[in-house]
Amino acid sequence: MKILSALVSFLFVVPLFFNVSAFAANIEDGAFLADKNSFAYRLYLNSSYKNTIKEPRGYGSYNDIYKGSLDLYYGLTEDITLAFQGIYNYNGTEDRKGVQKANLVSFIRAADDVFFFDVLLGMSLGGILDAEMEAKVTGTVGGDTEEKISPRNYSYGMYGVIAGGRFGMKATPNLTMAILFEATHRFSQDDTIDAEVDATGLRHQSLPVTGTKFKAKGTFKPLTDYYTQIAFSYKAADKIYVNTKFGYQYYAEKHLKEARVDSASANAIDEGVITQLVAQGRLNDSWYEFSFGISGIYTITNYLQVGPYYEYMSGKNETGALQTKQRMEYGLRINGAF
Repeated sequence: MKILSALVSFLFVVPLFFNVSAFAANIEDGAFLADKNSFAYRLYLNSSYKNTIKEPRGYGSYNDIYKGSLDLYYGLTEDITLAFQGIYNYNGTEDRKGVQKANLVSFIRAADDVFFFDVLLGMSLGGILDAEMEAKVTGTVGGDTEEKISPRNYSYGMYGVIAGGRFGMKATPNLTMAILFEATHRFSQDDTIDAEVDATGLRHQSLPVTGTKFKAKGTFKPLTDYYTQIAFSYKAADKIYVNTKFGYQYYAEKHLKEARVDSASANAIDEGVITQLVAQGRLNDSWYEFSFGISGIYTITNYLQVGPYYEYMSGKNETGALQTKQRMEYGLRINGAF
């Protein structure tokens, strides 16, 4: 957390050395585009609390999950903004950590008046990430086994293309409404599956009964994810903005074309798990989530806008994956333009 504190201090102190007369537009605004030949950023630093259902362990919760989101914008022209969108989990979130999102997108303004319309085109770099799954094998005396595939809640690790649109209206000089819709089509690709077999209770003369960890290679079929949101931005006072959003996220489940064990430590049980996985053909990792968020932003300088935000999410996963009953996220938003 020392690094986080130093970063926040840096962002507050550095702008004081610049003489800035104009203030940036509200970067949280759903209609935001960066000025030509200029940069803008949105940095979210947050923690979250989640209630979950995880088979076969029942209810549980995750506390103090730290995550950072960074969006970088560049105004290529007055009507075209390029953006990089990334998310990093500092510690485990549903057995995940590290980079969770890496997108390159463009916003192309086709109409800009009281009503505006943007075309959204881009690519997902999710293929730089590995898929993860866990498998449970139970057994009885005599060696009869029941294999249960329980993938972790993870659908991001595939390359893809992004397309969508953003439209809305500037209802008043102080109020903007924007509706965003985007679809991400992810391509078929080979991916590494980190598998863990819990073989507790299985009786076998030559195989371990406590479990093994191994790697497998899987080829996944194409899939398409969807996201949509409605956002409102209101200028409540000079330099003060209030922003709300209602969102819906859908991640399609992964389907396997083929898979094979790719680890020297794998044994006959592991081979059986992968055979069962291919026969089943699906990872049961589809999930959807509804969300509501609200933030307040205060403009300090052109380089720095800060404010708290809160987001509540509720959703459901397919059977076998980690099921999110609800999660609450809260933290600090730091925005700016230069």
